[in-house]
Amino acid sequence: PGVPLVYIANGYNFPDALAGAAAAGGAPLLLVAQGVIPTVTATELARLKPARIVVLGGTGMVADALVSALGAAAQGSIDATLAGTSIGGPKVVIIVGPVGSSSDYYRSDANAAAAEAAQFTSNVVKIYTPTATWAAAKAALQGASVVIYLGHGNGFPSPYSSTFMPDRVDGLGLNPSAGTDDATTQYWGELYLARDVKLAPNAVVLLHHLCYASGNSESGMTPPTLSQAKQRVDNMAAGWLAAGARAVVAEGHYGPAWYVHQLFTSHQTIDAVWHASPTFNGHAFSFPSVRTPGATAEMDPDGTPNGYWRAVTGWLDLTTDQIVGAH
Repeated sequence: PGVPLVYIANGYNFPDALAGAAAAGGAPLLLVAQGVIPTVTATELARLKPARIVVLGGTGMVADALVSALGAAAQGSIDATLAGTSIGGPKVVIIVGPVGSSSDYYRSDANAAAAEAAQFTSNVVKIYTPTATWAAAKAALQGASVVIYLGHGNGFPSPYSSTFMPDRVDGLGLNPSAGTDDATTQYWGELYLARDVKLAPNAVVLLHHLCYASGNSESGMTPPTLSQAKQRVDNMAAGWLAAGARAVVAEGHYGPAWYVHQLFTSHQTIDAVWHASPTFNGHAFSFPSVRTPGATAEMDPDGTPNGYWRAVTGWLDLTTDQIVGAH
């Protein structure tokens, strides 16, 4: 229970089933018909609670409606992901970490972004609490063109420690193990991103609702100085840029669906996208990144003491066409 991966193949399509048996390795391989989940398969999915479902052959071999039903059969532990022979388009990975009572809201925001992305690519991977483990996230992130993370942020400078700890700051807040709950959080810092993740060329990372990522403090905590806010933005982007991203966007009070739509429907720079956001305050300023030589960071405070809710860092002339390909 709580296994990282299950493969699904159409049992009536011999090549897919045979290829799946070879590809699965130690992962379970379960069979379905084109439009039906056999009872034994549904029972096994509910028992295994997979963090990710890979459908071999995509909708060419397994119907769209059945793909959604697969996630339900797994008791909501994951929304099934299309993959395999018919997959097409840039890879979009959406991660929702545990945030207690806000988890449903974050999942809803993430689902809106996923629905937007699914209009343009079949390669949408969703890793959601309570099965959003580092093992699942690490596997999904490889080769991603668009990464979306909603969850807790753990940044630096921090009110909790004066020591920079790259193993636990400026990365992802995830479930310690699959199926734990929607509250218990373990942080995997920038060290793991830089060391273990290789994103697609020209990838963009969208960070939404995090503390620290855009320079802000946690609710109720002392507001940062401008210097602290700038360091937080620069640090939070560093691990993702080291993993191959060319830009990292941070929005504290806005969901990712609008950005996904812009990436796939417009032909402009990521800087222009960020400036066009409905959350733009008109107070943008930029500075060279200290952590990532050659990159530029930009912030857009709202004028209140803790009003650092928007940032973008990287190579800001990166275009949407470079991120997701011609569209």
